[in-house]
Amino acid sequence: MNFTLHLSLFTLAAASALVMTLCGCASAPQTAKPVDPAINTISSAAHKAFARGQIEAAARQFARALEHARAADSATDIYDQAYNLAACFLLVDQPVMARRLLAESRSEAARLNRDATEALLLDAKAARRLGQSSVALALADQAAAANDPAVKLQALIIKALLQSDAGKLQPTELSAIRLLARDVSDAALHAEVENLVGISAQRGRSFGEAAAAFDREAVGWQQAGRFREMAQALARAGGAWQSDGRSADAADRLFRAGRSLAAQGDTVGALKQIEPALTAAKLAGQTALATRVVALFEELKQQVAQPAEPAK
Repeated sequence: MNFTLHLSLFTLAAASALVMTLCGCASAPQTAKPVDPAINTISSAAHKAFARGQIEAAARQFARALEHARAADSATDIYDQAYNLAACFLLVDQPVMARRLLAESRSEAARLNRDATEALLLDAKAARRLGQSSVALALADQAAAANDPAVKLQALIIKALLQSDAGKLQPTELSAIRLLARDVSDAALHAEVENLVGISAQRGRSFGEAAAAFDREAVGWQQAGRFREMAQALARAGGAWQSDGRSADAADRLFRAGRSLAAQGDTVGALKQIEPALTAAKLAGQTALATRVVALFEELKQQVAQPAEPAK
């Protein structure tokens, strides 16, 4: 899932550098100085949390920044922070909330007469998650009209995923997308292409091919510094390797996914990997790995049992 987080704290040069680190595909918009300086401070904290993979913490901060932007009636900041918060919601699989925020973001873009292609792309992805195929297709078609090759590639990936959902994706179309991706230097976008390849192969029950694609997807997200998506790709790879009968590879990927998610503070996501990882490790006779999985489970149990710190 490729998206750009919008910033208002940094100079244009610094903002562009951070956005390229997070996403790589789109340049940072030239945002005006915030009406409320508090937006700077809060948004900075949110971006730092996002960079560490702490998506839930980032979302809380972006929500605060958005409230400040609304209070100030600052269209530019409302656009940016609503988009940022929507991106976080989509990462934690809450597409309904993402679409609501993106509607607000696009409305402010219209007020500013500002390009909203990135919001269109993210909205298309959210609509697809909700099974709203016709809406997702219409949004992707709008974004595909852009001149930016990276934006066009993202739109084509969304359209191909919709075709794959319907069982209508042709190998020639997939090959064309992979060819187009060669002209785009963006690890995150290459990860999205591999995700498409993996999903297509999995639907065709070519589980080994799917698992290898998900492994490459994980590498792409890692190179892009997008560790939540990296862990999710590892989990997909683990499931596909298990379906292919390669339990040792499945156990390895599932354990690594759980460990990464645990380190990012996603205890629930990490716990979901424990049982399949342990089952796969036992099937493969990987006693040492099974022990590590159990140890991770015990750590997670302790975290869940600890009382939450009082709000400051």
